[in-house]
Amino acid sequence: MSKIIVDQIQKNGGTALTVPSADGTANQPVVTNGSGVLAFSPLAMPAADGSANYPVKTDGSGQLGFAPYALPATDGTAAQQLATNGSGALGWADAPSGAPTENDITFGSVVTSSARENVYSTGEWSSSGPWTTHYMNTMTHNQSAVQSWNSFLGDGRPESSSAYFYSGDGDGQRQREVQYANNKRMGHSYRDFYYYDNAATGNDYAGVTWRVMPIRNTSASNINVTVSAYLSCGNNNYGGSCTAVYKPSSSSVSAGGSVDYSSATGGTWSDISQRQSNSDNYSAGGTITVPANTTVLIMIISTHRYHTTYRYKDTNSFCSLDSTFSNSSIICDSRMLDALVRGRSPSNAQTTANPWQLYNWCATNHGNR
Repeated sequence: MSKIIVDQIQKNGGTALTVPSADGTANQPVVTNGSGVLAFSPLAMPAADGSANYPVKTDGSGQLGFAPYALPATDGTAAQQLATNGSGALGWADAPSGAPTENDITFGSVVTSSARENVYSTGEWSSSGPWTTHYMNTMTHNQSAVQSWNSFLGDGRPESSSAYFYSGDGDGQRQREVQYANNKRMGHSYRDFYYYDNAATGNDYAGVTWRVMPIRNTSASNINVTVSAYLSCGNNNYGGSCTAVYKPSSSSVSAGGSVDYSSATGGTWSDISQRQSNSDNYSAGGTITVPANTTVLIMIISTHRYHTTYRYKDTNSFCSLDSTFSNSSIICDSRMLDALVRGRSPSNAQTTANPWQLYNWCATNHGNR
């Protein structure tokens, strides 16, 4: 057998390449150092081809192989990250939004209160209330719903530069304060207020407390939910109390259907329970249907009961929360809870209120769902 023994090889007119003086190990490719010296790579190639889109990896000891997980076949969109589904499949996903985490045992609500008789147009204000006559026993009356929602968000005249705010206006008053449940109930009972409004007779024009809890149905089917509350009631419809639910709508889905955050363009308030007579602490609530994959807002409104000179009592709480959230698909929507504390509705004004804009706020700040 003949053989040619050389130390170098060279193409005519090309660079002389020095060949290795000894053999390498299995599957080691020949590489150059860029200066005409060939050697065996310290990294051994896989012994066989892998499946499509599986990247090459090293075992840390010089052996290359194919990773057990395939990369996505196409590129994602700007700012997306590579993520696993937990079952060995990689894909592109939106970056974490920092949205609050949720589970079936965290219940929260947001509360605001006012001491200025702003339930009626001839209250203590130098002019009318936030808008006009304001009934506290309903959220289906448009002008009452507008004024209650804007006052709940902390400002009955949100477009004004100098008008009264109409909430959070007295010592100890609350303004968009978030509260969480210890166990089955959430809120306050017989809360004591002291403010200069000695309306002992009739108490028609009392102070007010608004509280909202966001409830989300995470399933693909509508679910009936029982809402329970205890409320105080001043008197009559101006100083009445109620429980109400807000269901969002979109350009193609009416209120009561499945609507995600970003699609919301409207919504409807419905009364669950109403009260128009004096009570320090009465049981309120009822059963509502929460649409599939949708968040609804439950508002409870109490008015402050005259107790003695300049002193008032207020009961405003959700109760029996273990029953409200007995279905594991029903959760308190922590993303919406954050929106109720921090969100802004750009079009809210004295005669306009758009709760659906907080759904859009959720989509922008915490991701759509």
